Amino acid sequence: MIALHEPQPPGASAGETAWPSRGRLALLGALVPLLAASCAEPAGCAGEPVAAADGRCRARYYQTDFGDRAVTQAMVECTSGNGTFGGNIVAVPSLRAGIGLRWIDPQTLEVALAPGGRRDDVRLADVYDGLRLHYVYRDLRRDEPAWAGCGIAKRAQ
Repeated sequence: MIALHEPQPPGASAGETAWPSRGRLALLGALVPLLAASCAEPAGCAGEPVAAADGRCRARYYQTDFGDRAVTQAMVECTSGNGTFGGNIVAVPSLRAGIGLRWIDPQTLEVALAPGGRRDDVRLADVYDGLRLHYVYRDLRRDEPAWAGCGIAKRAQ
């Protein structure tokens, strides 16, 4: 009969084991896929960009599901001779609906949000490389395309 023993690390005396036991290795093997899944990229999508009539600025919204939290946010980006500038307009901690965006004129963007709920980082105006932008808000209607969002799977609210 052959006795099977776990190998001992160099310098260990008989009966000592500094190597993880098979049970610990099995536990570690079960945890690795869970840890990898928790480090996975969040699910997300973006609405179609809408450009201002003069072509200098465009806006779009993004929806991202981080697993433990979700956000829908609108962003603006403007281009000038000095580069591209932009930033966040508003963030909604939900995937319930997208954000309707429409340029009223080259410096005024209408932002339509689902009624009710929390709204974070609400901007009323910005200045990008001397270009002043204004944001006006209204309620998003259920019959507007943005109500459906950009295609990310909805989580239970």
